[in-house]
Amino acid sequence: MNELNLRAIEFRSWKARQEDGLFDIYFGALMLAIAMSALTEALGATSLVRLVTLVVLQSAAAGGLALAKRRYTTPRAGAVKFGAARARRSRASVIALAVCVLATVALVVLTAVGRSPVDPFHRLGRFALPTVVTLIVGIPLTALAIFLQFERILLHGALFAAAAFALAASGKSFM
Repeated sequence: MNELNLRAIEFRSWKARQEDGLFDIYFGALMLAIAMSALTEALGATSLVRLVTLVVLQSAAAGGLALAKRRYTTPRAGAVKFGAARARRSRASVIALAVCVLATVALVVLTAVGRSPVDPFHRLGRFALPTVVTLIVGIPLTALAIFLQFERILLHGALFAAAAFALAASGKSFM
């Protein structure tokens, strides 16, 4: 008779919940929102319109992810109650992301008052902005990958960083 390994069962359930492909679609929607925001600016819209476009599209993507998880993933995987350790990791990821959001808001406020967070990186020249943005995006993605045990998120971060630096290297405007 086989012994039941609850930890292995719980881990397989967690992996099945994470590997539904919806995060990949969500990340693509976030990148599409950034592209649409840049397109609105290229078409002559003001910075405020660009920001509103970005916030609305990214909020719609986040809402769509939550709805799709509830509609497709939960019925397929079942309403699983994960163990205490997994619940702690999930709470830790929420706290880490909240800190990252607050830090990003602080950076935006600093930029608005004329104290650009890019200034300490001025020696990097045209690579200063992609470096700062990669850090701002990479730190939360790394935290998610660690806390959620979902390593594929690191690939998304690497692709984002590669695109940012490729744009800067080609002389194209980055953000």
